Order: sequence, then C-alpha cells, then structure tokens
Amino acid sequence: MTETSPKGVLRSTTVMFLFVGLVGIWMGGCQTQEQKEIKRLIIQLQDQNWGVRVYTAEALGQIGSEDAVPALIPLLQDPEVRVYVAEALERIKKSQPETTDDADFDLLMTIFSELITDTLTTNQS
Repeated sequence: MTETSPKGVLRSTTVMFLFVGLVGIWMGGCQTQEQKEIKRLIIQLQDQNWGVRVYTAEALGQIGSEDAVPALIPLLQDPEVRVYVAEALERIKKSQPETTDDADFDLLMTIFSELITDTLTTNQS
C-alpha cells in the first residue's frame, strides 16, 4: 500500500533517508579485515623481540598501507630494525599513487641516511 498524499510521500522519504543514513553510519564504523590486521601489526611493532619487529615491518611494507607510516617512523631510531623499517617505508611509498607528495618521504630518507652515517661513524670510533 503506497500513500500518494504529500504527507505520506514526505513520511516515506524521511524514513528512507533515515534508513540510508543509519546504514551509512554503521558501514563507516566497520573495519575491513585488512584494517584490523594492520592495527594488530602496528601493535606488534612494539614487541621486545627485535625479530618480531623486523618481520612486522616487512609485513607492513608488503601490505603497503599508509596507516602504518606513523608507527614505523620512530623505529628508524632502533639500530636493530632501522634498515628493515626504511625498506618497509620505501615499499609503502612505491605502492601509493604517483600523486603522493614526495617531500615528506625525501625528508624521511635524509634523516634515515644521517642516522646510518652517525651509527657507522660511532661504531668505527
């Protein structure tokens, strides 16, 4: 039964918009399996075992999600995993569209190069 009066049409339209809006809000709050996995991996970057941090950085690099970048950057200061983290960041950058701003990545690689140079200089002394 369909109402053709203006009130009935307005009521039906309102109900439809509310339903669509609520479904949209619900869908926006849902995470994909990949997003859940990335969050789990980001947590593993803090593991005490350097091997776990290495494999986690490599996995995040293979996935190529920019969501992992803020968690990876501080690990560039960890001498046990910094090379693997730099490789992961490079993979993530390469997996992004060409329109990605290269300035941040170039700055990051400059900082990383300086860290490596400082580490090598310190170890040789």
